[in-house]
Amino acid sequence: MVIDVFIDDFHFETFRGDGMIVATPTGSTAYNKSVNGAVVDPLLPCMQVSELASLNNNRYRTLGSSFILSENRQLTLKVVQDGNDHPTMGMDNEALSIQHVEKIDIKLSSKIIKTVKLKDNSYWEKVKRTFL
Repeated sequence: MVIDVFIDDFHFETFRGDGMIVATPTGSTAYNKSVNGAVVDPLLPCMQVSELASLNNNRYRTLGSSFILSENRQLTLKVVQDGNDHPTMGMDNEALSIQHVEKIDIKLSSKIIKTVKLKDNSYWEKVKRTFL
């Protein structure tokens, strides 16, 4: 698929590849890590954007790595209609068709979700137990 990526109103890149992962530090840690993204401290109010199988050659270029946006940034993804007839968006275990969607605006909410913290089960203990 082809996606024009905007940070705030700045055209950052035209992405060509299988898709993009946009996640908060506590969302999609394993998915981001599987595409060489970072494991981000959940105390940082931010979102990470990672590429899925980007096309990089003499004609097309993408950043080729994940990047982190602060809580004050807005990410806009504009789907370029170039023959990809059935693009989908996965969100919280749901697959949504974005066939007729022109753009997606993403911004962190000011709402904070608190998670249950059990003894010896902090975020970093879970990361260590899962990945190390």
